[in-house]
Amino acid sequence: MTIVTLKNWYLIPGTVDPYTPPEYQPACLAGDAYGHPNHENGNHVHTSALRDTRKVVDGKWYKTKNTTYFLDGMCPKYEKWCKENGHL
Repeated sequence: MTIVTLKNWYLIPGTVDPYTPPEYQPACLAGDAYGHPNHENGNHVHTSALRDTRKVVDGKWYKTKNTTYFLDGMCPKYEKWCKENGHL
């Protein structure tokens, strides 16, 4: 199992399907990866689709299909947006 630290992270839309309502579209994490076997430390990456974004919280572990991510520091712009829109 690969464990990667994701810094300056935020959620992004996954694959856009015009026939699926937005609330059912998968989301992905994006951020600066450290300890990823396929990327240099600090490279910006996007994860595979997440199953449940309600559990995505800073300072927690999140597992995708092939990788376990430790979320270490939410992107300040994303954090501000979340607070302004009642998500934090």
